[in-house]
Amino acid sequence: MKAKRFQGTAARQVLAAMITDPLVCARIAAKWPDEGLFDSNWANQIGWWCVKYHRRYNAPPDRKIKNIFESWASKPRDDETVAAIERVLVSTSNENRDSTDSEFLLDLSEEYFNEVRVRKLLDKAKLGLDNGQIDHGIESIEAFNRISLRSDVEYLEPGTDLEHWTRALEEETMRPIVRFLGGAAARFFEGAFCRGEFYAFMAPDKTGKTTYLIDLAYRALRCRNNVAYFEVGDGDENEVLRRLGCRLVGKPVFGKTCVMPIKWDDDSNLEVEDQFMEGLSDVEAFRAVRKISKNMEAFRLSPHPNSSISVDGIARTVRSWKDDDGWIPSVIVIDYADILAPPEGYQNTNDEIDETWKRLRRLSQELNCLVVTATQSNAGAYKKEDSLLSKSNFSGRKTKLAHVNGMIGINVSESERSTQQARLNWVVRRKTPNRKAPRFIKVAGCYDLENPLVLSR
Repeated sequence: MKAKRFQGTAARQVLAAMITDPLVCARIAAKWPDEGLFDSNWANQIGWWCVKYHRRYNAPPDRKIKNIFESWASKPRDDETVAAIERVLVSTSNENRDSTDSEFLLDLSEEYFNEVRVRKLLDKAKLGLDNGQIDHGIESIEAFNRISLRSDVEYLEPGTDLEHWTRALEEETMRPIVRFLGGAAARFFEGAFCRGEFYAFMAPDKTGKTTYLIDLAYRALRCRNNVAYFEVGDGDENEVLRRLGCRLVGKPVFGKTCVMPIKWDDDSNLEVEDQFMEGLSDVEAFRAVRKISKNMEAFRLSPHPNSSISVDGIARTVRSWKDDDGWIPSVIVIDYADILAPPEGYQNTNDEIDETWKRLRRLSQELNCLVVTATQSNAGAYKKEDSLLSKSNFSGRKTKLAHVNGMIGINVSESERSTQQARLNWVVRRKTPNRKAPRFIKVAGCYDLENPLVLSR
């Protein structure tokens, strides 16, 4: 094996800073991907040692790096690899770090890492072009995500400017932009779905997650919001339009007898009525979507194949709409989070899930919009029947529960499924304006009309 020489003052300075500088090591550790950030395998190995040490001890390894190397080298290794990493450590230790401040090193690190990323990206794009895979080359370029090591934390002084308080207490910033009028649903969702927030529906497979997302998009349009609907894999544009059209017009796709819930009797049995309805027409759907929001351009549908777009891709798309024609969504609906493409540089399943949900939360904050998605619960949820989904029913990684403003459980037993009923509960909610709100509500809907909330109690 021929060892790659570790050259370049910038690379040596950055690696030296990771070993000794607490601020630089902390910032880089927070952004470190599985494949590393350096252009040298040997530097990435040492960088990973620094990251691992910092995550455990909240400090750079400094002189402990020698012990880490010796422990690593004591195990069966390729002699040339050990010698190569030792040369990197020696060249790094020769760097004069006494006169270099942390802020300069952060700037240097950011510039160096982004240069490495751009070079790798261009190589990958060129490879795609050389192989006749133009789409592959374009996807590589679109996937670029700039590394930023700067802190975005600013400060304000609420004792010097009344405007801070005026802005914080503006009714507009606290008022929900999606509303449920009347009944138990209005009390259950009270205070939810405001700008800058992130919510998700959680349910087992095939229990109506998409129907709830379609319903929420419809309600957002009724409240005069611009709505961006990202279909990221399970359906196509025709399916989404059919389902939205059913909700908008209140008709099934084809003429049929629909079972409509009327009320619950004194014994809690649902009374229903068979109603024959004509099928949905293209003209009706077209007129309805223009009429409901009083804005012909209020709804944008962006369909994507399974696992082909990430949260960053969604953010770029929305920003391009703003730059191109000034269109800004108040609500972003994503159907659904579990089939988004992983963030660039993440290969570990649990890490990519955590990072995806972090970025969904950031999307709501940076764009000051409401983000709503859905996620599948774990296998244990299928055995729940008459009990409610809880924090133990997460799939993938529990940290997704920490990133949402609220997680709404859709609970459906077999008897409820046959009568188009469900129970909704808050699995997680950060703020509860009404402490006397019900623990869960019972709902009945008509899924032929994509309306899961005809009744609630």
